[in-house]
Amino acid sequence: MIRQLPTQIKFAQALDRTRLSNVHRTDLLNSPTTLAADGSLHALSEPLYVVPPDAWEACPLPSSQRLHPELVAFRSLRGLATKYDMTTWIKSVARRAQEGQATDEERRALMNVILARRGNFDAGTRSLLRRSPVLTDHHGHWVEPQKITIRQAKGARTLAEVLSFPARSYAKDSELRRRLSFRTKLDGEDLVNLAERVSTHPELVNSLETALLRHHALVRPGQWRRLGGIACLRSRTAP
Repeated sequence: MIRQLPTQIKFAQALDRTRLSNVHRTDLLNSPTTLAADGSLHALSEPLYVVPPDAWEACPLPSSQRLHPELVAFRSLRGLATKYDMTTWIKSVARRAQEGQATDEERRALMNVILARRGNFDAGTRSLLRRSPVLTDHHGHWVEPQKITIRQAKGARTLAEVLSFPARSYAKDSELRRRLSFRTKLDGEDLVNLAERVSTHPELVNSLETALLRHHALVRPGQWRRLGGIACLRSRTAP
């Protein structure tokens, strides 16, 4: 019954006629009893967003995160819901992605915005996005843009086992690559990562030996010491 829009409207009308105490506001904010645009029930604090009619079509928010449009007219619900602002939403999802709290639906919505705008955001937003797992790589895994390596990077093929390459959907977008600082060079940490992978997947030892032969100059002293502690290379027995 509570899922029915007429019931929700009657409830909202009653709230607008009532002077709510702080306790009542807190209960209303945190109880999963408010109708979203997709017909599901949620707490206003999740949050549910108030999306203006003129932004409804372009808004990337899933309908499960939008206050039902028929309820936006009611002061009590509108006041406790979160006002939709593109930049605020982008930053909120990015931060929750860093914490492992963003849903897959949210991240995909954000990724669509990032690709549509080709990474064209203000400097602060770009910096946050670079450090947040909001793009999928060639394996479909969520990764931070600053950890995505272009396939043209020297030595990338040798170390492919431990690198994240761009997904097909944005692999050719040079503007996105530049704005979100995709990696264009390898470093010693990639070799350490490959060594750690070989320690549990010894069939990759040939790739590691080739990589060390070709790219040993990338490895810093501290990384050599770490490599020395990883069981990753074939032992040499005396003839």
